[in-house]
Amino acid sequence: MNMIFALMLLVALGLWIAYAFRKRENEPELAEDLGYTVADLIIFSKRVISRSISGKEQAVDSLDVKRLKEQRKRLRRAVRHSIHGIKENKEYVKSFLREKMTLAYEFTREMLNVFIPFDTPESLTAMDKFDIVLFKLKQTHGNQAFNYLVREYKWNVPRGIYQGAKTVKEDGTIEYKEIGYVVREDMIEQVYSAESQKFELTVDDMIDILVQRVYQSFLGLGPLDELYEQSIDGIRGGTRGIPESVAVDFQVQDFYGNWINPPRDFDACTVFHKGISLNMEFMSFGSSLELRRICENVYTYKAPYQLNRRRGFVVSQLADNSRVVVVSPEFAESFGFFIRKFDGGLVDIKTLFEGQGNAEMMVEWMDLFAKGGIFTIFTGAQGSGKTTMMRAAIAYFYHWWALRIQDGSAFELWIRKSFYWRDGMAFRETDNISSLEGLVLQKKTDGTANLVAEAADAEQFSNAIETSGVGSLFSWTTHHANTPEALMDAGVDSLIRVGLQVDPGRAERYLVGRLKANPHLVNELGNRYMERFTEFIPLNIEPYPNTYKAAASMEELVASKIELDAEYYRRTTDRKYYTHQNIFEYRKGAYVAVNKPSADLISKMKKNMIEADRVRLDQFIAKTPWEKVS
Repeated sequence: MNMIFALMLLVALGLWIAYAFRKRENEPELAEDLGYTVADLIIFSKRVISRSISGKEQAVDSLDVKRLKEQRKRLRRAVRHSIHGIKENKEYVKSFLREKMTLAYEFTREMLNVFIPFDTPESLTAMDKFDIVLFKLKQTHGNQAFNYLVREYKWNVPRGIYQGAKTVKEDGTIEYKEIGYVVREDMIEQVYSAESQKFELTVDDMIDILVQRVYQSFLGLGPLDELYEQSIDGIRGGTRGIPESVAVDFQVQDFYGNWINPPRDFDACTVFHKGISLNMEFMSFGSSLELRRICENVYTYKAPYQLNRRRGFVVSQLADNSRVVVVSPEFAESFGFFIRKFDGGLVDIKTLFEGQGNAEMMVEWMDLFAKGGIFTIFTGAQGSGKTTMMRAAIAYFYHWWALRIQDGSAFELWIRKSFYWRDGMAFRETDNISSLEGLVLQKKTDGTANLVAEAADAEQFSNAIETSGVGSLFSWTTHHANTPEALMDAGVDSLIRVGLQVDPGRAERYLVGRLKANPHLVNELGNRYMERFTEFIPLNIEPYPNTYKAAASMEELVASKIELDAEYYRRTTDRKYYTHQNIFEYRKGAYVAVNKPSADLISKMKKNMIEADRVRLDQFIAKTPWEKVS
């Protein structure tokens, strides 16, 4: 009996130990076992995520088993894709971390101030202050919070840059020797001083800011993580400073004779905003390892291949349609990433001309011109807004026109996201399908308008030319040419390089017979506008002189032959087969109607218009105060 009792006691003791052990595994880590720095919180967060995904949490009953299984599956997917532009996954991970942190630490206001000194502004870093301000502004401005900061504090105005290129005067003021687009620590101090007077931080606010800081430090895009969700053009990292491959702790003498500690590659955080590359000088990824972590993870959503030393770059896209380019040594001197957002949202062309003189005239012209179905190339430097202008003008196409789009290695135009009700299909080049094959295929898809995101190479340019009027009614595309002559020369060169034409003169005649218009966009210190709207006009080709037929003597015959030869060589060397005129120009903040469109352009536009729009076009031409009327 005693032995049975002893055996039962041992079994009970064993069950109690097993229960206690499992209970301990399920309990949150005790606060006294944890550290009180952000770095400690990061370690804690990595541990709880690993523990949850690996299934170490013990279930209480069968329903709990199912719940934990679903949670592991959901958390695993969210962690894997949270950096890929899927907001739901990011919020799920942050919600999970918030719950675990709150349970373990039982946050109070005093404890939160240990992690980040929220209530002691003089102890806050510039990054702390920026995160706090952006968080509060997002509550009132949403994804326009960063736009508010740029506009309100004139961050789009060039300022003094780089800590080494400055002189500190005796009175303490700073004289900068270089200027650029930069957000410095002192600028963040100014913003925080002004904006912090307008809000109060609650405990919940503090927890959210702290959770975001932890999340971005090992799963997100580092200090640029929250900015990525703002209404900006893109972000990039690792493009400034001393690369890791050559970096040591040393001082260098800059161009101005100052000895400085140069910034490193992981100190380079840039925001691309309305065509301006804004250097967030106060930001840093903190280490080369952190920059590398982002580079090795951000591109992996539907990546065509893996980044490695043999193939040191990847062009991919995120789940939200953004294009991501990642580079690594030895192809590049350091790790770096470039994310360009292509939101594809509907852009009202009126907003693109907003604040510019005679904007109504330009909006009406773009409306009528879009309905004219004319082969057009939008030009301008990167960030000038040419693609945005082209996409906005597509809103004026007739609804019955079928759109066929050729993108590059990633989908960029996203016409169906803006105009989901339209007949449209986009193609892109892949490892196995070239852009040329895509453009050839478009001829067999009953398209009305052929849209090429960018005529980036000879094949794309020549095929945009060829498909305009052959396989489709017309084409629109973009190019980086700065002048009408440069655009025409690039087109001629493309036709010759791909073998569609051999003689430059014939290639020029072929091109000008199709290309009729060139809106040119400019970005001047953040102010984007259409500098000119140019029309290409073919010159009449007169027959060769035939005076030799009426020659009455050998001298006249020789003279006629010399005249004929001279004309031949003139036509095959420096003869131009086109001229061009600016229909509109942007002068001193306003658009000016310069040259009335040619009769040929008006005729071609009317051919593709319905009767009501033909009447509107005639009325527009009649009422517009042209400087010159040919």
